Amino acid sequence: PRLDYSDSSCPSLLLEPQSTNLLQYSDDFSQWENSDSSNVSGFLSPDGSSNAFKLVEGTGSSTKQLRWDYTFTGGQTYTLSAFFKENTRSKVLLLMGGRTYGMPSFEHRSAVFNLANGTVDRDVTGGSSTITALSDGWYRCTITVTPISGGSGKFDIYMADDNGDKDYVGDGVSSIYVYGAQL
Repeated sequence: PRLDYSDSSCPSLLLEPQSTNLLQYSDDFSQWENSDSSNVSGFLSPDGSSNAFKLVEGTGSSTKQLRWDYTFTGGQTYTLSAFFKENTRSKVLLLMGGRTYGMPSFEHRSAVFNLANGTVDRDVTGGSSTITALSDGWYRCTITVTPISGGSGKFDIYMADDNGDKDYVGDGVSSIYVYGAQL
């Protein structure tokens, strides 16, 4: 059990099932694979420490992402989450797995989140997605998917353009803040 402070008037008891974070470097994005992006540490995170990262897009026309490898088990439900804050980019896309897990399309296993207004712009069609507002402009974004079959795959955090597309020409300076990925 823990205390839930989402209602600022009075905390309440929150009971949740036990779980384990399966990501080895959940708060050190310098250990993740970058693609047409770079990350810089030392920014204020939701826990009040200077341990958030700024993800800065490159100038290429490919995806701007952070990526982590993981081995999935078929039939097991996974929830991927991370904390995000808008900077000069306001959209982020979370993706889990691949077609090899029996999830037929990109949209079946990914969602687009709008950090400017706190909404899910495109929900994951093969599971569920949520966005939860925190203090100081931070949001916790989640996707939950159950792969049909198992194998080695990726978890991706993409920066997205104003249309929610992950493939766009970057300007080399636009960025978002990211903290605390969990699987």
